[in-house]
Amino acid sequence: LHTAHGQLRYEVTPDAVLVESSLLRVRQADMVGGGRVQLRLPASRDDYTWGLEVGVRNANLRDANRYLPDFLNPNLLEWLDGAINKGSAGQIGIVFHGTLFSDATKIQKVHELYFDVVGAELNYDSSWPVLENVDAVVYINNASVTSVGGRGQLLGNSLQQVSLNVPISLEGNVDSIFIGTAIEGELGQGIRLLNETPISDLTRQMAQSWRAQGSMSGNLQLDVPIGTRTGEPIGVDASIDLTGGDLVMQNVNLDIEDINGQIRYESRQGLSAEPFTAMIFGEPVVSSIASRKNQQGDVDEIRI
Repeated sequence: LHTAHGQLRYEVTPDAVLVESSLLRVRQADMVGGGRVQLRLPASRDDYTWGLEVGVRNANLRDANRYLPDFLNPNLLEWLDGAINKGSAGQIGIVFHGTLFSDATKIQKVHELYFDVVGAELNYDSSWPVLENVDAVVYINNASVTSVGGRGQLLGNSLQQVSLNVPISLEGNVDSIFIGTAIEGELGQGIRLLNETPISDLTRQMAQSWRAQGSMSGNLQLDVPIGTRTGEPIGVDASIDLTGGDLVMQNVNLDIEDINGQIRYESRQGLSAEPFTAMIFGEPVVSSIASRKNQQGDVDEIRI
């Protein structure tokens, strides 16, 4: 910190030494912050307690780990450090309270943090495209890392209601990062999800020659494995809702026009679509899509 201003006062009582601060003001470059600290130090070190409240404005999100407790799961800290490519935090709020005794149970040490994230770029998994222009409020406490109601972009598609959920077990372990979002955009941009993500390999590049027109909306749910699950394939559940879209499947010489319905890709089931309406060969049809996966988990047959 470049500057810090404030006062500390202490009091010695028959039961303990008490230390508390006035409002402490700090600054580093464009970042400004303030906070208060309290300590209660009785005769037994096992009973030492403390409290800390900090507010920060205009922080570089790449420095987020500076504000996180180092007793968080190392897999989570490593993921956060690698996932955040850029962005800023308009506001950061930090609260710590509980025991200072190092061997105390985690339930006796409470932390709560929030980050008001603006313009972030999130590389949540190296095999997937980054989330861009993410605006969200992220909460971190003893039990989880969560965010709801965010927004951003993925492969040119507008993302709304972006959610993040990272459960933390009582032992502090983390092995899953759940990301969800609603998607809106052009159908042609939606096809990029099939071609520019691991879904392409899982479907044997079936959509590489597909062309599409029209608008679409949908939902995307991802289960990103970390910790003890590192190395597992990412779980995917993606659905696209079409209203009057056109799809040209050059690899099978088939044009499908005026599609109304939902197309879905799910890691365990592959590509599918419930009965939808469309025009094929100039005639109205009601059709569905189903796929078969081989033992390696790849889609090797699509039935329309």
